[in-house]
Amino acid sequence: TLCFAGLALVLAAGGGIGGGSILVPVFMLGFGFHAKHAVALSNVAIFGGAISNTVLNAPRTHPFKQRPLIDWDLILVMEPLTIAGAVVGAFINK
Repeated sequence: TLCFAGLALVLAAGGGIGGGSILVPVFMLGFGFHAKHAVALSNVAIFGGAISNTVLNAPRTHPFKQRPLIDWDLILVMEPLTIAGAVVGAFINK
């Protein structure tokens, strides 16, 4: 089950979907976690993957232009709004 989860995560990360839709069912069906714990564990795994991707891609440059591969200016614009939307959505959901 753990090998299947690892392979599924590699495919999900390659496809850009993060892996939460794959990890939660694997944790619930394969390892017997309750939904609440499976979602939390999935979030931690996805966060770890995001940190490692950022660390690996931060020093890289665009293959055709003289600029970083990561558009940091776009991140500075989008992330505060993304976080605010997540916080508001969490409050509305309660």
